[in-house]
Amino acid sequence: MSEERLIWIDCETTGLDPCKDCILEVGCIVTDKNLIEIARMSEVVSCSVHLLRRMEDVVADMHRASGLWDECLLATRSLDDIAYDLTVFIKKYSVKQSMAGSTIGFDRAFFYFDAPQVLDACHYRSVDVSSLKVLAGLWGYPPAVKSREAKHRALPDIEDSIEELRHYRRTMLREVLP
Repeated sequence: MSEERLIWIDCETTGLDPCKDCILEVGCIVTDKNLIEIARMSEVVSCSVHLLRRMEDVVADMHRASGLWDECLLATRSLDDIAYDLTVFIKKYSVKQSMAGSTIGFDRAFFYFDAPQVLDACHYRSVDVSSLKVLAGLWGYPPAVKSREAKHRALPDIEDSIEELRHYRRTMLREVLP
């Protein structure tokens, strides 16, 4: 499979520290180089109420509001099983392509500690939409307009990142891209 693709990944977690916090949800969308979706998957990690109660209040409130809290209590799959399936999914649609997302270093850090096989399935290079957001602001390009408020769920967050990259391609990058 020689076609260039991007592996869009987003995690929802119990906090911001990959050394002590856990992954609650993983989403992945594979696109071609023109940002056209090829495939997607999403999984919620089974968690105990004890684990969920260790979260800071602001994070717990966010996950309650999004419905993720309840889904974690009802989920039946472990992170190990989900990471295995995600790795198989990535390899099905790509051969060592770049991981993409908004602030993708955050997600990479969690995979480094909790599911390194996912990182091994992707290229070491990343496409970070938040970097383009910073540059667009510095260089006076129009900001991307969010179609909705942040859901703090994996797939909707990825969809927003893809749409934001499309915006930067139309505005900031139009002079260098076909």
